[in-house]
Amino acid sequence: MHLSLYVTSFNIQPERHALELTGTFTSPEYPNLYPSNLNCTWHLQAAEGKVIELTFDDVQLEEDTSGQCYDAITIADPTPWSEFTPATFCDDGPFWPAHPIRFLSKTNQLTIHMQTDNTIEERGFSARYSQVQPRTEYIAAIGTDIASIVRIDRFSRIGFHRHLPLPGSTRPSALTFDPISAYFYYTDIQEKFIARINIKGDTHDILVDDHIDTPSGIAVAYITGLMYWADTRRNEVSVSRLDGTSRKYISLPDSGCETPRAVALSLDHR
Repeated sequence: MHLSLYVTSFNIQPERHALELTGTFTSPEYPNLYPSNLNCTWHLQAAEGKVIELTFDDVQLEEDTSGQCYDAITIADPTPWSEFTPATFCDDGPFWPAHPIRFLSKTNQLTIHMQTDNTIEERGFSARYSQVQPRTEYIAAIGTDIASIVRIDRFSRIGFHRHLPLPGSTRPSALTFDPISAYFYYTDIQEKFIARINIKGDTHDILVDDHIDTPSGIAVAYITGLMYWADTRRNEVSVSRLDGTSRKYISLPDSGCETPRAVALSLDHR
């Protein structure tokens, strides 16, 4: 069984390649500078019943200095009924070189589109893909009265559930999930920390436990490898890498948002 890759470009005739279950592909001329006025699309198609895990290990695009995507990469699922939200990203920050940019498809197809303007060429990207089994979908819940995550199989008629204990936690408050690494990220408003635990419960890390008061909301941008959390009493939102390093504060005094309790992210990084 193979993946199929279809490539169309300004200088490449449409063609189809049968690929192994895992592999790599790059932007034109990588690791040298990509061409100007590039308009290139890669189409990944796995076997029926499989999904695609896509990871960008290296990305360098024209620097975004004015809030516009001069050169951009867009990831989408061409299947009309797919629940996958298209994501467009540019070169927009110092965190990019340190973390892979990761996607997991909802169906057996993904398209990757790269478009560039006529100024400033950069290195482009190197990506790898693999055909994997779909992940079982669970509903996960957390409450301040129980120091565990409750996982409920949404497709089970008997409502199968499992408790995942949270070491050192007394009042867990907010919860999110990274589907690529299979880690839950959560906050504790009593112990005042941000932590993560893998879905099996055998790996647990406290990521942030200083300069934190009431971390009441958390979100993970698994595409760029960042996490954000809202601190109600400190009246701020913080951002760091997924391991808690390179933390930055986003002050909110002029935004009209006081005592933030939750944070959400858009997949569009323009």
